[in-house]
Amino acid sequence: MTRFSLPSSAATLFQASPAQIKIPFDEVLRYMGFQRGYRLSPSEQELVAAALRDFEAVVSYRACACRMPLLAEDGLVDFGAFRLDSANLAANLRGCREGIVFAATVGIEADRQRMRASLSSVAKALVLEAAGTAAVEALCNALCADWAEALSKSGLFLRPRFSPGYGDLPLTAQVPLLQTLNSFRTVGISVTPELLMIPKKSVSAIVGIGEDGCRQNVQTCELCPNTACLFRR
Repeated sequence: MTRFSLPSSAATLFQASPAQIKIPFDEVLRYMGFQRGYRLSPSEQELVAAALRDFEAVVSYRACACRMPLLAEDGLVDFGAFRLDSANLAANLRGCREGIVFAATVGIEADRQRMRASLSSVAKALVLEAAGTAAVEALCNALCADWAEALSKSGLFLRPRFSPGYGDLPLTAQVPLLQTLNSFRTVGISVTPELLMIPKKSVSAIVGIGEDGCRQNVQTCELCPNTACLFRR
C-alpha cells in the first residue's frame, strides 16, 4: 500500500509517522563508520537502540514536492520557473519531459536533540547524527518508491533522484529549488548564505519522469563522482 500520492503542479505537502518510515539499522551503522558485517557489543547495541528510540520520539517526517515540465538539453535543464546549468543533471534527465522537484526533512527537533546530546555523550550524538542521515534518506526512498509505483500504472518511469552537490550540479541550485517549493513556509526548510540546509538533516532533489527510454537502474552513489567517500555503497 502506498503512503505518498503523486504531487500536483503546486507545492504539495507530505507527512509521515515514525511507524511509516523504517530506518534501516545497517544504514545507521554505515553512517557511524562501521564496516559491513561489524558485530556490535551488547553495550553498543543498547546505546544504538536507546538513541534510535529517542530519535523516533522527536522526528517529524515532512516533505514538499511539485511536478513540473522540464527540458533537458545541451547541459542545461529548464523547469520554466528556474534553470540549472549541469551536464550531469541534463544527462540524468535525458528523455524526460517532466520531473518532480522536492525537499524532505526529519525536522528541527532532531537537530536540537543532537546538539543537547553532544554536551553529555559524544557517542549518543554520533548515533543521532547517523540516525538523522539514515532517516531522511529512508523518507526520500519511500517518497520515490511510491511515486514510481503510481507512475508505472500510466506506463511512466522515475529516474534516480539527483541532488544539488552531485556531480557538476552546484549547491547553489538549492536556492531556486527551495524558493519554487516555498519550502520554509511549507515544511520549515531553509538554506543559509553558506548553502547549509536547516534543519541539517534535510534533502533537496530532482527526479525525472519519462517513458520507456527513461528507465535507469542505478544507485544514488553511482551518480556521484566522489569515489573516495567513506559512505559510498
